[in-house]
Amino acid sequence: MPIVPNLFERFALLKFNQGPGLLLDILGAGAFKAVVLAIKLEVFEVLADSPLTSSELAHKIKSNEQGTAILIEFLESFGYVKQSNGEYSNTAMTSRWLLRKSPSNLADMVRIWDSDIFEFWDKYLEGAVVKGKVPMTIYEWFNKQPDGWRAFNSFQMAVARWLGNRIAANVKLDTAQKILDVGGGHGMYSIMLCKRYPSLSATVFDKPEPLETAKENVAAEKMNDRITLHSGDFWVDDLGSGYDGALLFNLIHNYLPDKNIELLNKVSKALNPGATIAFFDQLNDMATSPALKAIVRFFALTYWVTVGGHTYSSNDIADWLAKTGFTKPKRVRFVPGLIIATKRR
Repeated sequence: MPIVPNLFERFALLKFNQGPGLLLDILGAGAFKAVVLAIKLEVFEVLADSPLTSSELAHKIKSNEQGTAILIEFLESFGYVKQSNGEYSNTAMTSRWLLRKSPSNLADMVRIWDSDIFEFWDKYLEGAVVKGKVPMTIYEWFNKQPDGWRAFNSFQMAVARWLGNRIAANVKLDTAQKILDVGGGHGMYSIMLCKRYPSLSATVFDKPEPLETAKENVAAEKMNDRITLHSGDFWVDDLGSGYDGALLFNLIHNYLPDKNIELLNKVSKALNPGATIAFFDQLNDMATSPALKAIVRFFALTYWVTVGGHTYSSNDIADWLAKTGFTKPKRVRFVPGLIIATKRR
């Protein structure tokens, strides 16, 4: 959790520039690394059992007492743990977002950013900005890592578990029989929609590496009879036909506008008239506050470095939809980043 300066600090550092505000960024970078280590050492999992002194914690995680005391005090400064009578326990924020038992656990997101995405930044950020391109995409990078795709899918699945039911409730497919999940990877969104609509079936179309996780998820949910996994390249291979809906979730940011229009033309041909198409992504017009603006622009830079892509606005998507046979695009108010449209009849 970022440091929130008090009133005096905000005036001194941010309004009147009487101290280097960039120190807050340096502190944030240090806090991220401390959280990565705490997750690795299972600090938060141990503290979930009972409050502990720093000495007791060190014994539990088999670490140096002084080093553990320094680490846990630092984590307390950033709101990850709290201290009472010399004992430390998790804060509500940590319990909700970083514990394995929590449905909204995002610890895998922290791990993947540390182990792969920021490492990719270190190697290729300058080239992406100066030359406008990098020698490989993050997906090709994952192919070279022993556990790259599994770690990436774990992070994506954490987001799906957090937001998936809310998304499924807003993608109306009451009369749909089958949908196409383009680049659906782990398959969790198709699983959630099929759970919500008992007569629905889905085809998850993606490359073989991400579909390994989908295979496990579909089997675990006993949906092999309703969800088909199609391994292939959706740019080259036939998508099939007769679909009543299509999902393009966390996909369009991978490509520049001309490629997204090309993809939408191809998807449109696979859909029945009146079919639903749904997008879920980070949109520029989500940036309605300083924090949201920073988040969206952070993702924009990440996509440029890792895949040569970008973030877009709902108006951009509406323009592409109008050119590719779709109508009535609508942003879902209570699910930022979700846009739904209909193929023209």
